Amino acid sequence: MKFTYHLSEESYVQFNMHHIEDSKTVQTSLNLQRFGIPLLYIIVAFILSYVSELSLAYLLTIFSIFGVIWIIVYPRYFYRSVKKRTVKFIREGNNEGILGKHEMTLTEEGILDVAENRQTSCSWEGIQRVTEDGYNLYIYNTSMSAYILPKRELSQWKEIKDYVQKRLKKI
Repeated sequence: MKFTYHLSEESYVQFNMHHIEDSKTVQTSLNLQRFGIPLLYIIVAFILSYVSELSLAYLLTIFSIFGVIWIIVYPRYFYRSVKKRTVKFIREGNNEGILGKHEMTLTEEGILDVAENRQTSCSWEGIQRVTEDGYNLYIYNTSMSAYILPKRELSQWKEIKDYVQKRLKKI
């Protein structure tokens, strides 16, 4: 099976967002930051009530309000920050062969992806998993990288997904 697609900056950012939302490590870190900071607020309230003349109830109320706001707002800030940094990383370097036109061939042996100034291949044994979101199909060749196939560009993306999944089941 052979097909051509164009990998855009938008699809690359979508992959990174999909990956961090799917990563247990990132989610653990996010939750630690999301709930750890409000816990520190509570500790600070106790310390301030001890060293100052302010009442503990007053300080706990104020710091709890800030804690609840943090818990609600922080995930949006976190994801927006990751997205912003991903765009910055893409734009600061030479990305020939990553973004742009790709020609991919799926064979019995594996995947061959040819782009400007770059050619990559991976045997089926090297493919870790296949996932998708509403925009793209992701064929992971490591735990952190994947071939990103934009669904809007590939009318046969379901056939591609089925083909890859069949090859992975044979391994």
